[in-house]
Amino acid sequence: MILLLIVFSSCKNNQDEDYDSDDYEYNQEEEVEVVTAQSVVTDFIYLLGEQRYYDAHQLTDNPNWGDYSKFSSKSAFGSITETQLKDIKTVTEGSFSATVYAEVYYKDPVNGSNTFKHGFSQKRNIRKFRNNTKPLT
Repeated sequence: MILLLIVFSSCKNNQDEDYDSDDYEYNQEEEVEVVTAQSVVTDFIYLLGEQRYYDAHQLTDNPNWGDYSKFSSKSAFGSITETQLKDIKTVTEGSFSATVYAEVYYKDPVNGSNTFKHGFSQKRNIRKFRNNTKPLT
């Protein structure tokens, strides 16, 4: 599984009142944020549905989708007003990449609403993905 772990830990120091150097006590408080390829794809779909096109574009690395201006135009993703994630699964995982398939309904009053199957590929430790989209018939 592609994971990005951020771990914060702390231990008692000499300034704590109940610190005893003969009996060193280690307190560990961890806050872990796990970012998987599947969670990045889910975020992307959610952001489109919330009409947060800039944030969604920041998760992509697809030259065919162009810069933010092209990506957010009404002829591209900028007319999507709602999304419904119907199915999502991680298909392949490796040391350096992962592939996630998602079936998503997009409400798009300009270009027509439809359900699509997407194949998203992601490089390890990068919160961006490439996309191979096929409309469902």
